[in-house]
Amino acid sequence: MRLNKKVLPTALITMGALHFLRAKTFESIVPPQLPGSPRLYNFASGAWEIATGFLLTDRATRESGGASAAALFLAVWPANMYHAWIERDVGWPKKLYHIIRLPLQIPLIRYAWKIAQGRA
Repeated sequence: MRLNKKVLPTALITMGALHFLRAKTFESIVPPQLPGSPRLYNFASGAWEIATGFLLTDRATRESGGASAAALFLAVWPANMYHAWIERDVGWPKKLYHIIRLPLQIPLIRYAWKIAQGRA
């Protein structure tokens, strides 16, 4: 996967901001099996996305940003798995979105790891 160096940071910062601007939407997809408040997971992951996006924008912190992005994508993998295969109380359009999204995370994780290694 080869992306313009601005695409991933922009996407992460935008999605992170949406965690705060559309909190209820993101809180509704936190798996209920997780301990604690969905709000905590939502705001923590939103802040992590924003911070990672900014790390990726600076040449001096880009590799750290890549490691952070890889860890972030791996951390949210279980939630995406839950929505793709376990959750039953959603319609097929939403379920299909999560089923398609799940394997697309693999190239994102690999790309983020390449950034962390200074190869992208």
